[in-house]
Formats: sequence, C-alpha cells, structure tokens
Amino acid sequence: MDGDWRLITQYEFDNALDDSLEGETVWFILGYISLIVYVVVFMGDVFHPVRSRLSLGWNALVTVGLAILACFGLASLFGLFFGPVHQALPILLFGLGADDMFVITRTHDSLKRKDPLFASRPLVERVALTMASAGTAILITTLTNAFVFFISAITPIPALRSFCIWAGIGILLLFVFSTTYFVALFSLDLRRQDCRRIDAIPCIKSKWEKDENLFGIRDGALGRFLRDSYGRFLMADIVRPIVLVASVVLFSIM
Repeated sequence: MDGDWRLITQYEFDNALDDSLEGETVWFILGYISLIVYVVVFMGDVFHPVRSRLSLGWNALVTVGLAILACFGLASLFGLFFGPVHQALPILLFGLGADDMFVITRTHDSLKRKDPLFASRPLVERVALTMASAGTAILITTLTNAFVFFISAITPIPALRSFCIWAGIGILLLFVFSTTYFVALFSLDLRRQDCRRIDAIPCIKSKWEKDENLFGIRDGALGRFLRDSYGRFLMADIVRPIVLVASVVLFSIM
C-alpha cells in the first residue's frame, strides 16, 4: 500500500510540474534569449571593432552547451532518472556558466587596468596571471554550488533528488569546460586583439584604435552606462531618499 501511495504521489507531482512548465514556455524562451544577448553583447566593448568579443561571447555559449551535453550524457550513462523538472536545467547551467566566463574576462581587464606593464607581458603569462586570480574564485563558487545541490539530493522526492544530482554534475562539468576549452578560446582572442584584428573578421586588421586611458583598455558599453548614466542618476540628491524609502517599504512587505 505504501508503494502505491508513492507511485500516485509521484504521478501527481510529475503531472503538476509538467503543466506548470508548459505554462511557462514563453518565459523560458525569453530567458534563453536574454541570456544569449547579454553574454554576446556585454562580453566586451560591443562598439569597438577589436575588443567587442562577439565571437568569444558566442563561443562562451558553445562552452556551456558542451557542458550541458556532457552532463546529459554522463547522467544517462549512470542511468539517472530524467523528468519534467530537468527541463529547467539548461537555463540554470547557462546562467552559472556565463558567470564563470565573465569572471575570467573581467579579471583579465582588471589586471590590465591595475598594471601598466600587464599588456606587454607574454600571452601565456597574462593568461596564467588571469587564471591564478579568476580560477580560485570560480573553483570556490563551483564547489559551493555543487555541494549545495548534492546535499539537496537527500530529499525523499525522486524527481527532485535526480534533478539535484544532475545539476551537481553539470556544475562540475561547467568548471572543467570553462577552465579548459573557454580559456583556450580566450587565449586565441587575446592573440587576435594583440594583432589588432577585427572581431569576427580576423583576416582584416583594424585601422581605428581609440583608448580612454594609458592602460590600453576602456570600459565596455555596460560599464560606461553604469558609470556615466545609472550611477549619476542613482546618486542624485532627489533619487537617494526615494531609493531608501522604497527599500524600507519593500523590506517591510517581505
């Protein structure tokens, strides 16, 4: 009798979850599109012919895709259960993977700003210094996220238990692909920038080079927007008290 109740409960849970996911299909699609646009556009300076990193942004998506495929293959090899809730796994891994790769690129740009001689170092040394800083942060984040999901696998609900195991495996594979495949592509992109070749058309050299500081780099489109527009708006005398009041109201509602 206890086994029958478990089967009925699992059946009802799967049906409810399936209906819920079908109703959120549009939001899933919009979420994927938003992530793709954000990664591709804001990986570098979208308006710069050399430093736009559009190609690297697309390859970042490929990196996450490879990790997802490896996760599905490895989990299927072990015979792990696949249910409706697992449909949310790709967008979860897309978000986590994009964060890892943004950490790598932003760390390189930060080191380039701090050290005037950083750009003159050999390519291998620049990549090594970047990964020495970014790799630690990515490793800690990966282990923390994977540990949380693996611990959550103790739930008695089979579908959620399987999802947590799948997610933990996917997060670990994201780290592997981000620190190997993506770093290799990032190195090639840095070599292209050193040769001042146009992004996505590396056979052509750029004749336009405009920097805003002595470090050979300028903020990307998102950074300039946050610094010049959003930051100034947020720090305006009339806006600050409104933000504080709104924060208190939202906190009290929660």
